Amino acid sequence: MALTTRNLLEKYSLLIGTLICKGKKIDKFHPNDITFWSRGSNELTQIGEIIDIEKEDIKNWQVGSYVVKFKDDLVSTFELYQMPHCCGICVSTASNVAKSYQRMGIATCLNALRQDVASLLGYSLLLCTDCDGNEAQRKVLKNNDWNVRFVVNPAFDNKVQKDIFSFINRRTGNKLNISVKKIPKNI
Repeated sequence: MALTTRNLLEKYSLLIGTLICKGKKIDKFHPNDITFWSRGSNELTQIGEIIDIEKEDIKNWQVGSYVVKFKDDLVSTFELYQMPHCCGICVSTASNVAKSYQRMGIATCLNALRQDVASLLGYSLLLCTDCDGNEAQRKVLKNNDWNVRFVVNPAFDNKVQKDIFSFINRRTGNKLNISVKKIPKNI
């Protein structure tokens, strides 16, 4: 089934709502409690909002900044941009889950959403960087099968995640990893 804005909203509203209910011990929620917003120039526009009812035109996903809310509470922010001079690569950056929603699996779920949005927008590859010491982000990438180049570690007889490239940022002294995820075609 081809991805659409509507089925992404339905799928991820349900998944994120379920994670929040479990993490915050809430009995139930309505899928409309989870909303996705595109950040324009200082204003938020809800994804899925009806723009022109006669044309059945709705606000769709696009590259840019996003906000995810549960009711009026900020859950997460993230950004997706096309890599300069390469229309096949989407860069995922500035991903953040609000402290009160961490450790619920929301970051892993939203990582999958970003992959689906990249597919919907026609990208072939999603790219991100992360600090080597950011264990939460490393776990999210591993859980979402980033860096398909896994190698078997004979000493432990298990798979080890292999980054595409690592380097020391001369400006900060941080060790950074470059990670990629091949995005399946949206049919």
